Amino acid sequence: MEKILLFQSKEATNIKKLAAPMHIKVVEVDVSQFKQTIGKLAGITENEEEIIFDGEAPDGSLMVFCNLTDKHFNSMLQKMRLNKVPMTYKAVLTPVNSKWNVLRLYMEMEMERKAYESQQ
Repeated sequence: MEKILLFQSKEATNIKKLAAPMHIKVVEVDVSQFKQTIGKLAGITENEEEIIFDGEAPDGSLMVFCNLTDKHFNSMLQKMRLNKVPMTYKAVLTPVNSKWNVLRLYMEMEMERKAYESQQ
């Protein structure tokens, strides 16, 4: 199933409107679930212990594209660009990051951003 996970996004309503014609499910993930793995939140990993996060959330919004076709992925990115929908970080579900919790994904995305900016 095609799914988009949203973390700390103020644009959930807009993203849902963009995704609806493509029948992409959009899930807003609560901060209390930030210790869960991306795989569990995406619905590909089961039998995982539920761990509640009660710390301070990282800065910025994050979206994870889960199992989107290339056509839908490109269409979503284009629609977001045209509609000026801001998102701090965008990621695609992979076998590696599916084992990370949300906090780890935020950390990795921030490291990638800093590395990219240092090359500019």
